[in-house]
Amino acid sequence: MNPSGIQLFLKQNFDIQTVMPLIVVAATALLVLLLEATIRGKSRTFLTAVSLVGLGVALLLTLFNFPGAKQSSFYGMVRTDAFAQFFTVIALAAGSLTLLLSANYLPKIKSDTGEFHALVLLAVCGMILMAIGNDLIVLFLGIETMSIAMYILCGIRVDAEKSNESSLKYLLLGAFASAFLLFGIALIYGATGTTNIEALINSGGVLYGISGIKEYQWDTGAYQFAETAAQYFFILGVAFVFLGFAFKIGAVPFHMWTPDVYQGAPTSVTGFMAVGVKAAAFAALIRVFLGIVDFGDLYSSNAIAYQPLMDLKDVLLGVIWLVAVLTMTLGNLSALIQTNLKRMLAFSSIAHAGYALVGVSVALRLSGDDRDAAVGAVMFYLLAYMFMNLGAFGVVIMMNRGNDEGEHLHDYNGLASYRPLVAAAMAVFMFSLAGIPPTAGFVGKFYIFSAAVSAGTVEGYGLYFYSLAIIGVLNSIISVYYYLYPLRNMYFVSAEREHKVELRPLMSASILISTIFVLWIGVMPKGFLSRALEGAKALFFG
Repeated sequence: MNPSGIQLFLKQNFDIQTVMPLIVVAATALLVLLLEATIRGKSRTFLTAVSLVGLGVALLLTLFNFPGAKQSSFYGMVRTDAFAQFFTVIALAAGSLTLLLSANYLPKIKSDTGEFHALVLLAVCGMILMAIGNDLIVLFLGIETMSIAMYILCGIRVDAEKSNESSLKYLLLGAFASAFLLFGIALIYGATGTTNIEALINSGGVLYGISGIKEYQWDTGAYQFAETAAQYFFILGVAFVFLGFAFKIGAVPFHMWTPDVYQGAPTSVTGFMAVGVKAAAFAALIRVFLGIVDFGDLYSSNAIAYQPLMDLKDVLLGVIWLVAVLTMTLGNLSALIQTNLKRMLAFSSIAHAGYALVGVSVALRLSGDDRDAAVGAVMFYLLAYMFMNLGAFGVVIMMNRGNDEGEHLHDYNGLASYRPLVAAAMAVFMFSLAGIPPTAGFVGKFYIFSAAVSAGTVEGYGLYFYSLAIIGVLNSIISVYYYLYPLRNMYFVSAEREHKVELRPLMSASILISTIFVLWIGVMPKGFLSRALEGAKALFFG
């Protein structure tokens, strides 16, 4: 092979540029661990600065290339496009805001270690892998990289029983979810002969697998193609993969871990988990499911033989519809009775996963620009959710004194009288989570429910999608009650005593950034939505 041929081969299969943000974050994590060994007994603020610089460089690299051309590398195992870049930005931003919130919080809970910063960075690496992964094995590696880091972060407070319990519960239940996911990937590989997502969508790759499984015919003494068996193996694999993703996003009935884990984990970790893990899981779910369920159309010329494949989309559609309805409803109803703010936000997180699943359900049925609009609405919503949710957890951290103070609703009594700016920021976040204009949460819900209403015009699916939109709106109305409860305490209930609220620079900067973006996205959403739509259009292979 001549030098130019070698250069072309390396460019096509080992293009480092496609994974440069991932490399930068991983290298920063290793650097932080090395620096930790040299500054024992000193302040870890320097490590926060180093970590933020690494995340900032990765963010600039991603934004500089946005929207980049669709490009696969490493033998098609990773794919960079506007969709991957959008979720990479969410992961990097979530990691940065988490580190800002943690800078003054970690010393309070006696967990100010360099390992914390490295684990956050490694979790971000896993999230980026889930965004750029073009192979089920790469997605699994990303999920495990993220999950293992999160298991340790949940138990970073070694002297706190709740933190240890949170870590153990998350580890045990997460292991079951990973087993389901890996088993599903194995079944899909057995049925199709590939784990590459593009090959699963591509007719040649699918036909190879569907025709490649043979069974022994005792009457003839020969092997014949077992097309039906392969189809059912594939469908079962899809079901197990969906179970794994449903656990990661906290969807009903795989949500049981969420309240206890969120309440027991350090508050900054809870916020990071609520937005980062959820966004990464949705990125992987959308990339996998919106592609592979369409290939049944390839066999429409032989509808009888391939009927199970052709029915897969409608079956999955019904399952996601039911999961979305249960997730929204159970999350909101459970949040109504909570007096612990962290636990309330945990159930709120479950409900918001249901809202995002509405958009996924719509995208499964639609095609073309309508499908892009539905996917873009989900992406836009997850971006908005990151700022409003991390902002709310930031206020909880600001109220914390190293114990559970600041976690209970009564801790916010009269807050507006002695910390009006903090109360105002919390009001913005609560309004946004409730979907009240002019905040980002309102615009996000509007786009998702509008997509559901548009899908209702598809013949035969009117009742299906109209009911989904109505149930979503009703759930949003229910949520207003518990979101406004902290505001009632802050503005209309007198404080028995003033809580000492420390306005530290880094923590205040994180809350200020979140507040600005919640209002900016709510008032001027067009630019953010256009980026989300670019990502949605880049998602589908062509």
